[in-house]
Order: sequence, then structure tokens, then C-alpha cells
Amino acid sequence: MRAVGLSIVLAIGASLLASSPASADLVDEYQPGSCIANAIVSTPFVDVAQSRFYTNAVGWAYLNDVTQGTDGTHFSPDDPVTRGQFATMLHRMMCEPAPADTAPFTDLVSGAFYRTAVDWLWGASLTTGKTATEYGPEDSLTRGEFATFLHRLVGEPSGAPASGFVDVAALAFFADAVDWLFWRELTTGTSPTTYSPDRVVTRAEVVTFLYRLNIKSVGLIDPADIKLGFSTVLSGLVRPVAAATDPTSGAVYIVQQDGQLLRVAAKGDGTPDWAAGPTEVLDISDSVLSGGERGLLGVAVSPDGSNIYLSFTTHPLSTDASHSVIWEYSLSAGVPVGAPDKLLTVTQFETNHNGGNVVFGPDGFLYATFGDGGGGGDPEENGQNTSTLLGSIIRIDPTSGSGYTIPATNPFVGTAGADEIYLYGVRNPWKFSFDRDTGDLWVADVGQNAREEINRLTSVSGAGLGANLGWNTYEGTLRFDLGDPDIPDRVIPVYEYQNGGPEGRSITGGYVYRGAEIVGLSGTYLWADFVEPALRGFNDTFGSGPIDYGVAVPGATVAGFLEDGSGEIYSISLGGTISKIVEVGG
Repeated sequence: MRAVGLSIVLAIGASLLASSPASADLVDEYQPGSCIANAIVSTPFVDVAQSRFYTNAVGWAYLNDVTQGTDGTHFSPDDPVTRGQFATMLHRMMCEPAPADTAPFTDLVSGAFYRTAVDWLWGASLTTGKTATEYGPEDSLTRGEFATFLHRLVGEPSGAPASGFVDVAALAFFADAVDWLFWRELTTGTSPTTYSPDRVVTRAEVVTFLYRLNIKSVGLIDPADIKLGFSTVLSGLVRPVAAATDPTSGAVYIVQQDGQLLRVAAKGDGTPDWAAGPTEVLDISDSVLSGGERGLLGVAVSPDGSNIYLSFTTHPLSTDASHSVIWEYSLSAGVPVGAPDKLLTVTQFETNHNGGNVVFGPDGFLYATFGDGGGGGDPEENGQNTSTLLGSIIRIDPTSGSGYTIPATNPFVGTAGADEIYLYGVRNPWKFSFDRDTGDLWVADVGQNAREEINRLTSVSGAGLGANLGWNTYEGTLRFDLGDPDIPDRVIPVYEYQNGGPEGRSITGGYVYRGAEIVGLSGTYLWADFVEPALRGFNDTFGSGPIDYGVAVPGATVAGFLEDGSGEIYSISLGGTISKIVEVGG
């Protein structure tokens, strides 16, 4: 659930809605009324916490006048809903159409708030009443009855597979409706095995069901409503730090901190064959200086699958602490062969902040970072010094034989500054990644002692070409070095959290989910924290704050994430496990 509430209306733009999948593919015959805005607004309700499953749904219902609460400041989320109240909510959601007929029920009070709504339900064949002469407007609505109303609203589609809920009998009047509700992912039940059809439905549950129906009808699902968990696919590894997918085969390469490179072959469909386990294909431990933040830290495979790149710290040559290097190996049948091409060496004067991530961008160039040189507070002022590769993310072209060339569009080509630099002003961006769909660059930068930050550099603005992220003049949005001149055009993080607070103190960046297995999660950036390894997400289509999925990364000490060839995402624990992020029931 979201840890930070919504403070402003978040409108979902017409262009986004127009590009969404056809609603019939998602929720059968239902189409949102013209009066409905699929957006979220903050509410005046003091009893709606910022981190509940219904928080966004209440904001949607309040905006669309589906309900305005039980009084000016209370929503009463746990109160039961009567049949008269539900009829009114549904009528409002459908933009209050005129009734086609007058309901025959003798227990309807003339002039009651629900009268027109119940007449509409009757005329639209959405209710037959509790009996031929009674509707029961003051009776509480059960979850089974609610499912039946909603199922009728969308045309009573058939063919839904059985939900598997043990308390939904096959011959119950609500069975088809509950099966459909579960099939269309409008409910996950009250537990993995129960729906609780006879239990009274609450106000929070009603608005959540209606909100999901409307969001799904335009191809949008709030990622905060998705229940995520993990399925461990590998264990027994020794301090795995990073992994990368061969884009041509789907095989996965894993690096262990002490210097081993492991390979997991791909199955025929291009997905990793985790059951087969990893094979060690290279050991460079003699060259790797490991321990603390140092070691074999990064791996990347070229777009054509012909070469693999390793980023690691190696032994010092003189009085320096170590060197960060990038080596290139040729691949033959998935195995590194021959002597490495030692592409690049950067001197490190401290033992920490070595970065180490290497990634191929959508432009086919190799991106890498080596941290700001270490120590506390960037004592060498490397973050704002463009004459050194420390404190930056670099971009090189390693595909022209031995060594590398500089992309002509790098920002300091032909001017003062190191030609390799792509962006600067970073402290220790332990992990960064590109959104495989949009090309946006996401940089998770580990903070000093105040802020952990996430930066999104959109492809439409150059994906950060020449950008200054502000360190060490700024730490996140906070001023750090008061003696430095201001940087008015610095990149502002899309999200930051307090170092040492409940979210942790050492961010481990991840990926934007673009897989197909978790419906509704696409476009959500997933990450965790090395110290507080709860899985979190960020998707500002639905809100300005993070999503706390309420589940910790298996093995804790999350060192990184992996994106496989189909866009599914895995966590990498320094404790020796790799675990796939999956949707779970509930």
C-alpha cells in the first residue's frame, strides 16, 4: 500500500486513456459513464489512512460523487452497506440514468434517497428483489449479492474458470458471479481460499470493487492494488551481486563478489532454465579485490550476444586503495574465451563508493559508474568535477575492436570535461537501469546521511545526456555543501526518502516492470533497500508516493535486481538467493 498519501488531483490524461486496451477485453460489456473521471483526489476523511487497500478507491469515489462519506469528515470504511445505499452508488456510477420502469416492491419508501436508483435497477433487469414484492433497501448487502449485481451489470458473461474459493458452492446463486469477479482480477478474496460470500460487504470494499472495475475498463490497474510476493528460483550462491540477461538467447549471467561468473542457460522459449541450475564459466578471483563494497560488481552482455563485460575492483598499483576496471571477453557458445580486453581503469582512493554497475542502453552503448571516489561527503569534490570519471555515469562504445571509442554526442566531446561522461553529480549510483519500453534512465543514488533518491531521466529529454544530479552540492533535494554555488538546472529526484528512516538507508535500484505475467504492474519501478529490504514500487500515474508491497526480499541484504528477456524481474540477495517477483492471491 502507499506509504505517502495523495495531496492533489491526479488526472489521467486523455492520450493515456485513448491508448489503453479495449475495455471489452478486460471487463466484458461494461463501459464507464461519461461522467466518470478515472482519477484520484485527496479526501477530507480523517478515518481513511494513507496506507490502506481502499485509499485510492475512496479518492476516486469522492471525486466522482459515487459517495461523499457518512459526514463531512468521515467515510466509515468498515461500515456495512445496505441494499439501498449500494443501489444509489451504482446508479451514480452509471451517471444516474432515468429508470425505464417503476419497481413493484412494496417496501420502497416514496421520496427515499434510493427510490430512483432501485427503480433503475429494476428497469435495467439488474435486480429481481429479495422476493417478488420486497427489495430490502435497509438490509445489509452481502458479498455474494454484491458480486451478482456487478456480474449482471457487465452482461452476465459466462465461461469464467472456477475461482477455487472453498466457500463458494458450485450451485450457489452467486457462484458464476464470484468466479467472474476473480477471473477479471476484481477480487483476490478475503484469503487465498475464501471469498466470504455471506459476509456483509463494507463501504471500503464496495468502492474498491467499483474503482477496480472502472480502472480496468480503460486498461489501467492501480499497482498498489496488486499483491506481490517472491518465488525463489536459485539458492546456495555465494554473495551474488548482479546479473544480466543475454538479449540474444535469454541466458542469465550472475557475478559473485569474490570473482566468479555463473551462467544459467535458457530454455527453448528464451526464459531462464532455473531448474537446471548455474554453471561456473569464469573465475577471475585472482584479479578481484573483494570485501566491503569492493569486488566483482557488475556484468553486461552486448546487444548481439558476442561479448560480455565485467566491472570490478582490482588490487592497487601504488598508494591508491584500488582500481575500478571494465574487462571485455568474447563469448563462444555462451562461455567467455581468450584473454580479456582491459577497456578502462579508474583509480579509487578510498575503499567505498565503487559503483560497479554496467548496462547497455537502448542506443547500443555501454554505461558504467564508479562512484564518487569514496570517503564521506565527497571530500575530493568529484561529483561536480567533470574532468574525472568519478562522480559520473559514463557512456562508451566498446564495439570497435580493441579498446573503446567515444559516442560523438557525449556532452563533453569537444569541450572542457572528460569525453566519456554522460551525466554527473552522482554519489554512488549502485544500480541504474533503462526502461525497456520507453528508454527512460532510472538512477537510484545512495545517500550520505539524509536522503536516498530515485531519479528518472526521460528519453524525450535525452535520458540524462549532460545532466547534473547535484551531488555534493545537494543530497537529494537538501542542500549539502553550503559553500558551493547553486545548481538551478540540476535534476530533481522523482522520489526520495529519509536515510535512517523506516524505508532504510542504502537504496538498491531495480527496474521498471514490463513483463506480461503480472497484469497492471507495467510501468511500475520496483526497488528495495539493502538495510530494510521491503519490496517497494513507484508509479506516478497513480500517486506521488511509493507503494509498500508488504513483503521482504528473500534472504534480505538485497544487492540488486535482474530483468530477464521477457521483462520479468528478480531480486538478488547477497545471502545467496535469486527470487522472482510474482503476483500472489489474498
